[in-house]
Amino acid sequence: MPTLTDFEYDQTRDEEGIGSKWTGIRRFAIPRGDVETYRDDFEVDSGNVWPGTADTWLNSTDYEIGDLCQGDGSPDSYIYEATAQSGPSYGGAVEPPDSAKWSRRMWEDYIGRYKLTRDMPNRPGFSHLTCWYKKPSPDRVLRDNPGNAIIEVELSGQSQRVLQEPAGSLRVIEGPAEPSVWADDVEYDVDDLVDYDGQSYVAVLGAEEWDATVTYSTGDIVQDEGVQYSSDVDNNLNNDPPHADWTALTNEDQEPPDSN
Repeated sequence: MPTLTDFEYDQTRDEEGIGSKWTGIRRFAIPRGDVETYRDDFEVDSGNVWPGTADTWLNSTDYEIGDLCQGDGSPDSYIYEATAQSGPSYGGAVEPPDSAKWSRRMWEDYIGRYKLTRDMPNRPGFSHLTCWYKKPSPDRVLRDNPGNAIIEVELSGQSQRVLQEPAGSLRVIEGPAEPSVWADDVEYDVDDLVDYDGQSYVAVLGAEEWDATVTYSTGDIVQDEGVQYSSDVDNNLNNDPPHADWTALTNEDQEPPDSN
């Protein structure tokens, strides 16, 4: 049986205009009657990672600390990093997500949105699928772990920043920055830096405009008519906020270190 990759006809990575949010685009021409067969392969999910990110886990392979692998689909296809040796030469295979040997990587590029056109122009009998691969951010991890304290490490050419804190709409940062003084009459966008009482903060609420053609997942944030909303459900398609599947948010007038 063919795989979804067998129907791929175009792939663009780091395309101009994708920006920092998206890493690349893949396009497929799928026989119309087979679309539902491959739906699990393109639905928005952090297990649907950019191809070639890591080899599939095998029980016949020896893994060293730091090695990457992708789950074999049972129970998942996430990316994992070895935290201890495992395999035939080390007392036997230990399959991820066993936390004794593996740690899930939250930073790999995964399908963040897709668009499916049932009837592909100029190709009768085929459907057209476009998948955008999203670059997960620390903000995404905060939303995926609500109420939990986490360790977050960010590396740049100038500094290393380590944070431990609960999830929230503002996070304290350490490292070089040139923030402006926070003001209650300014609306801040995601990643804007401000100074408040000698401490630097970065805004983590921000959103693109709501798009009726995009299928949103739980925790995705959009903006519609000046109001920000967070999706409460997966497979959230064509539900124009305000709607029961969306919760209204705001990042205006939140005085640091307000985390609401």
